[in-house]
Amino acid sequence: MDIPTLRQLQQLVFLADERHFAKAAKRANVTQSALSRSLQTLEDAVGMRLFDRSSRSVEITPVGERLVAHAQTLLSSAADLGREMRMLRSGDAGEVAVGVGAFTALTLLPEALARLYAEHPSVRVTLVQDNWRALMHLLQQGKLDFFLAHTSDIRGDDGLQVEALGNQPGHFYCRPTHPLAGRSALSARDLAGQRFASVIIPEDFRKRLNRLIASDDGNG
Repeated sequence: MDIPTLRQLQQLVFLADERHFAKAAKRANVTQSALSRSLQTLEDAVGMRLFDRSSRSVEITPVGERLVAHAQTLLSSAADLGREMRMLRSGDAGEVAVGVGAFTALTLLPEALARLYAEHPSVRVTLVQDNWRALMHLLQQGKLDFFLAHTSDIRGDDGLQVEALGNQPGHFYCRPTHPLAGRSALSARDLAGQRFASVIIPEDFRKRLNRLIASDDGNG
């Protein structure tokens, strides 16, 4: 048996709704004779009568009713698929898996996610937080679409496409009662000997910060 086309199934559903060939043909945007030929081909493919004609109306047979029920499900699924494909093409739907480290999760990620959901509210995002080596492994396995990391951590690799997102400002914070809190201006030298708490930061950034604090003419 030939598989019915979605067009034939839609025409059968129209006929079941209208019980009238002329009205069904109008809804299907075809001529009445074209509709009749199409449904006759469908009947021949099924090998059973799907509808009975009379001079006044069209009656759907029990077999036709069962096919109509299946047709409605298939047509609904096809419509959903069409909508999803259109949304994917426009960027309004889909899924993306993103890897982040502790630093990027606190700095770059919140604003990026807010903008993404504002512009594409139907996109689903899966986040994986780990160190850059673990994220690299997941990326190579195809389990991530991309990940955010400090570029100095990533060694050259012909299989990677790296895009710089710009610089991220850093700040030092202290409690209101700290001896440095009342100072109107600070130099990097003033930070020498202080104890810091931070997320894990890239090695090269840590070294540069240590050199800055240890410099004789540290700049504020």
